[in-house]
Amino acid sequence: MSRRVFLVGDDSRPRVARALKRLAHLVEGRAEVVGVDPFGAEDLGEVEADLVVVLGGDGAILSASRRLGPSATPVLGVNFGKLGFLAALRARELDRAAEEIIIGGRYRVSRRMTLEATLHRSGGGVEGPVRGLNDAVVQRWDARSVSVDFYVDGDLATTYRGDGVIVATPTGSTAHSLAAGGPIVDPGVEALVVAPICAHGVANRPLVLGPEQVVTLRVSGGSRKPGLAVDGQVLFDLAQDDEIQVRRSSQPFHLAMPSDRTFFEVLRNRLQWAGQPNYGGA
Repeated sequence: MSRRVFLVGDDSRPRVARALKRLAHLVEGRAEVVGVDPFGAEDLGEVEADLVVVLGGDGAILSASRRLGPSATPVLGVNFGKLGFLAALRARELDRAAEEIIIGGRYRVSRRMTLEATLHRSGGGVEGPVRGLNDAVVQRWDARSVSVDFYVDGDLATTYRGDGVIVATPTGSTAHSLAAGGPIVDPGVEALVVAPICAHGVANRPLVLGPEQVVTLRVSGGSRKPGLAVDGQVLFDLAQDDEIQVRRSSQPFHLAMPSDRTFFEVLRNRLQWAGQPNYGGA
């Protein structure tokens, strides 16, 4: 029985449009293309496929993960973006994606923890929960800093004053959280990583919490134009005393990876880790 594949890519980008056509041609007769989402906007929760292939950068994969909802269909990313931590293959490996992974089925599935963010308005309304693969970020949306009360399981831990606060998954630890000085966490670990952004207090440092703990971020006084971003794609304006609860989602994301490619190989390539200097001279 041939494998069923669903293709996702923004065909307004010429390279992606060409790759969508080429990939469909490469698998023709040996795998069944059950659908194509050329705009990257379709609800993927009802897609009946063995594999979803996303041609694009990490943003396209983040969008696909949210649109899959509770579906356990694995997603293979082919990177047509920049860094591409989530995309297992580079654009030049399109033939490999067709032959080895789609047709041959030689891949492993990395189960990734996701989070959900629920916004409790100070006036009593509730928005969400919104599921995220990378992070939920309360941040300033103008030049003035924000003040955020940070609670863990209902217990006030501290108040951050600065550009904002990131609550990330291990997958998101290599994204905005890493740029803010947070640790890199192996994606096989389940945890919440809390990283302040340009905090005014020098004692404010990143924090790693257990997967069952619940983080609450409360917008406190002096925050002129705060906002909430989930995976940098779902945005909410915030007001004083709004609260955002962030917890582990019950719906993991399944990322397809070539069998021979590891997380640390991706780190070496994407972060250009050089290893030890040559102490022996020339």
